[in-house]
Amino acid sequence: MYPNSYQSIHDVDFENLKTAFGNDENGKPWLIQLRNGGWREGGRFVSYNSICLKGVHILGSAEPGREYALTVFFEEDMGANSSSSGIAEVFELAEKRLRATQLVDWDLNYGGPWGPLDDFDEKDSTLTIHSSHYQAVDFRKRPSAIDVVTFHWDGRAFAQAAIRTELSDYGR
Repeated sequence: MYPNSYQSIHDVDFENLKTAFGNDENGKPWLIQLRNGGWREGGRFVSYNSICLKGVHILGSAEPGREYALTVFFEEDMGANSSSSGIAEVFELAEKRLRATQLVDWDLNYGGPWGPLDDFDEKDSTLTIHSSHYQAVDFRKRPSAIDVVTFHWDGRAFAQAAIRTELSDYGR
């Protein structure tokens, strides 16, 4: 639960919100203070961790008095074992209180082809992600396949609606 109160989900400044991105190694929420839609920690050129807000979408609600928003982030962890991820987080506003209700993260280390990170279809209320799919032959390599996963918004949460696996550029 977030400490501030809001009249509407439209009043939330997602670009400057202190946001939880899962839990740390001790099980406590990993809180990041976003500034102008981003956050960065670490060295300037060598190793760093960064998060960047890529999209905010207001979602329809199945219940009166509850409002929802989808936020989509790009996370980059650069260092000896570099990685990049997508993160989708759903926020609910009820009784003027904001809370995160759902978090989906996915691995972006598949080497392409890359589509849009924020692939939310407002007409169909679907979010499509492209995530690494490691196979046995990929030991210590880039993944040779990609899972294309579609989630459908039902007015309360996202649920997986479809999944297909295709070769990555590396797998071709």
